[in-house]
Amino acid sequence: GTLSDISDRKQYEAAAHLLQTLIQAITEAPDFNTALQVTLYQVCEVTGWDYGEVWVRAGDRESLQLSPIWYGKTSELSIFRQLSQAYVLPINNSLHGRVWLAQQAVWIPDVSQLSIQEFSRAAIAQEAGLRANFGVPIVANGETLAVLSFFMLSAHPENQHQIELVTAVAQQLGSVIQIKRTEDALHEQQRQSERLLLNILPAPIAERLKRNNHRCIADSFSEVTVMFADLVNFSAIADHTPPQALVELLNHIFSTFDRLAAQHGLEKIKTIGDAYMVVGGLPIPRPDHAEAIADMALSMQQAICTLSQETGEALSLRIGIHTGPVVAGVIGITKFSYDLWGDAVNIASRMESQGLPSQIQVSAAVYDRLCGRYLFQERGAILVKGKGEMTTYLLQGKK
Repeated sequence: GTLSDISDRKQYEAAAHLLQTLIQAITEAPDFNTALQVTLYQVCEVTGWDYGEVWVRAGDRESLQLSPIWYGKTSELSIFRQLSQAYVLPINNSLHGRVWLAQQAVWIPDVSQLSIQEFSRAAIAQEAGLRANFGVPIVANGETLAVLSFFMLSAHPENQHQIELVTAVAQQLGSVIQIKRTEDALHEQQRQSERLLLNILPAPIAERLKRNNHRCIADSFSEVTVMFADLVNFSAIADHTPPQALVELLNHIFSTFDRLAAQHGLEKIKTIGDAYMVVGGLPIPRPDHAEAIADMALSMQQAICTLSQETGEALSLRIGIHTGPVVAGVIGITKFSYDLWGDAVNIASRMESQGLPSQIQVSAAVYDRLCGRYLFQERGAILVKGKGEMTTYLLQGKK
């Protein structure tokens, strides 16, 4: 027969198994702390080391502090942990600070031989029977994230295989964290890009644009309701208002309108100077688009009265509404926008520009849809540019 020493092979098999187990556990861990906890447990189980803990940078950036993450095999080690919870170590003059700064693993065969400055817990460790120590940094993108510190009961021979194994584990952990950080940063960039896109385009249109970024997006709607609202005599307010205060005032007004549009389920199209454009019935059609716009217009008139009292400015709105067909789509390659075209847009604009201060002027098409549920005052026939005479009405409220 033949005898052979297979201890090295067994150690390498154990190392390979540990690395494989850890890589899977760390990758699946929901956060960094869970990955560290898994690492401490697995390392102590495979190497036979008795205690593991994690050191992180303290808030003052000049010292290290013990994290809540640890693993111990005996009750005596639990006592060691409890007595050590409040420890904070200077980075420049401590056992774990040496590991942190050098970004290299350090083996200490007997911690009782260290000075009290280097290892302030020496007496507690000795009482718990802890002797040898192995510290290894976790480094990602050239930055030390934490120090893993392992202790062994009584004397413990330095085992090069175990040191190499745990060093490889720490390196792998750093790599996984680095990958996760990169992925998180990419996901955050994507979320920011999507938030910006949704600030420019309606959600369904933004989704279509992401799927078909080389195709023209254009839709025809047989009937929607368009509203224009303009601040009356705002130029006079601008003349005596400092630029920053003027922009803040406009932002306050239009932000209020934005909230009302969201509340009524309407789509804001754009602001043009001191005018505000909103539409009901697109990009997702709805049968009550005229009612929703009428409710929005009444809410805006109430809101502008409140804002006028709050700001001390004489604010009032002139609002125009019309119902009809439009074409909607995305235009431009830079600073692109979702916009509307068609006769309905032009008439709604004329309803506003040829309306009355503090009034909501609507076309006959809007009146015909809403007269059974809303209160109107007939204004009579007015001459509308490009359309000739049109009978218009002033929306007063709900019945």
